[in-house]
Amino acid sequence: MTTALVCQAGKRLVEAGWIAASKVANDREARRLRVMIAAEHYRYVTEERIELLNSLVRRKTENRGMAWFGPSHVYSKIKYSSISVYPEVPPASVLESFEQAKTWGCFDAFGVLYLAAIKDEKPARTDPLLVGAIQGLPVYFAIDQWGSDIELPDLLRMIEQG
Repeated sequence: MTTALVCQAGKRLVEAGWIAASKVANDREARRLRVMIAAEHYRYVTEERIELLNSLVRRKTENRGMAWFGPSHVYSKIKYSSISVYPEVPPASVLESFEQAKTWGCFDAFGVLYLAAIKDEKPARTDPLLVGAIQGLPVYFAIDQWGSDIELPDLLRMIEQG
């Protein structure tokens, strides 16, 4: 958020001369408000939950075998990439969702979660899920998806069922 936010505690701290502490209090309040805005518009998934899902996905997709060039080890994994380095072009609907998410002013970063086929520890990209992140929080807010490798409703259902 670009607006200067002064919470009540921060204001009292400044008046008492606690300048650095007032910045901490104001930063906490700003983050709390940003999380409230993000949670009002988007569902979220924690990094901890993604790791749990990764163990489930790996068990369901792991395949060890032989290829013409020797032993092969393939499985799937949910991976994260910043939008600045993600090479795939999103469809217009996802770009519109991204532009809308930017207007809320609550995210520090945007990225994609995608199901990668890991072959001999080298990922191959698949259809992604656009997410927003707030600095300091181990959480991704699901904004939109494209393709069908990670279906947003399916991912959210898996998260809720635990």
